[in-house]
Amino acid sequence: MVDYKVFLKGLAMGVADIIPGVSGGTLALILGIYERFISALKNINGLFIIDYFKYIQTKKKKYFLESKKNFLRMDPAFLLVLASGIFISLLAGSYFMPYLMKNFPSFTFSFFFGLIFASAIKLLLKNVKQFKLGNFISLIIGFFIGFSITGLSSILSSHSSVVIFLSGVLAISAMLLPGISGSFVLLILGQYDYILSLVHNLSTGFFKLVLFLIGIFTGLVGFSRVVTFLFKRYPNRTLFSLIGLMLGSLRLIIMKILETAFIPGVFFVIFFSVLLGVIAVVLLE
Repeated sequence: MVDYKVFLKGLAMGVADIIPGVSGGTLALILGIYERFISALKNINGLFIIDYFKYIQTKKKKYFLESKKNFLRMDPAFLLVLASGIFISLLAGSYFMPYLMKNFPSFTFSFFFGLIFASAIKLLLKNVKQFKLGNFISLIIGFFIGFSITGLSSILSSHSSVVIFLSGVLAISAMLLPGISGSFVLLILGQYDYILSLVHNLSTGFFKLVLFLIGIFTGLVGFSRVVTFLFKRYPNRTLFSLIGLMLGSLRLIIMKILETAFIPGVFFVIFFSVLLGVIAVVLLE
């Protein structure tokens, strides 16, 4: 039976991934599926296929059981439903999200400001008992990393095959981290508009879009292992670092609000967005 809650969470993550400055990883953390999501990605491998072929050749049950074990370790039902929601949302969002950012930029960025800010505060309050010196330092380090990265400007203009592949690797690696937006990384690399144009023009950009997707898959499998290791080895410090990343990355969203909102209304917009964010977090909970 399809888990519609997971599907809806995938839709939310897909919408977030479209917006420069908002990370799908942030939404995964807010929605309470981050560690399960990363763990499932970390366990993606082809061992179950190898074992299954061994079973076909030898008819030995142990290979079948090993194949089943490796397959279920990837949490396939969860990943399939979540990925379906993300994919549909990305496809639809590539059309309507640019419209919202062009026509209602203040509201769009302000809402996500409130959502991320309220969620970060909620996570801090939830883990207040773990607020020790080491975790506080991790929080500050995460904050400055997020703050620094979101202050960068575009550094590339090339759309070569190598750049497109690496863009996929870096964007998805950032997307897995709460606070660092994969779409913003594409902006920094000068690839955001180009990748969106490939989606809308498959007949001419199919090959490079495939390269980009291969880069995404490479980043998913590789970087998820790094995050899983950190969560197992340093769970609290990793969590506080991610919260710091969320808060530091708000720099970009505030910059977007200041660029698009008329000055007298900036503080009202931010206050209203925080209120909406708190309401959204409560509803998501």
